[in-house]
Amino acid sequence: MAAFMWNANPEKWNVVPPSTDSWEALKNYVVDGSNYVYWSTPVLQKAIKVGDRAFIWRTKSPNGASGIIAVGHITESPRQLSAATKTLFKLPERIAAAGWSESEAPSPWKTGIRTDRVFWNAPLQVRFTASQGTLRRLTDDEVREAESQILVR
Repeated sequence: MAAFMWNANPEKWNVVPPSTDSWEALKNYVVDGSNYVYWSTPVLQKAIKVGDRAFIWRTKSPNGASGIIAVGHITESPRQLSAATKTLFKLPERIAAAGWSESEAPSPWKTGIRTDRVFWNAPLQVRFTASQGTLRRLTDDEVREAESQILVR
């Protein structure tokens, strides 16, 4: 099983009620009780498969540390979002997140992720970092390191 890590940059989110800042808008999406997120997937669309491991990395912000803020599994392979395809997604209402601007998204391709655990207040600290872009594949050693951090929580 492969593993992939997406970046989450709070500064890419807009302030919309009930959020008071972009940090809170991103937080509200990630910690939502549905335990389901869609993430832009500009690369590796053919490599990502249902069942693969998913990690979301929050970039550093004045509001908090960087690190892994959510772990889960791919439940929907990447699919290009359009008016014609929106109803094909399992939870289309989760695509249009409050504060997210699809016009500024890195890609119209979306991957459905079921989050198993969220570490918003204390991101997992690992020796590796996120990619310079939106997404990258993790090595087996990186997955083992992240999993070891999850076990101690």
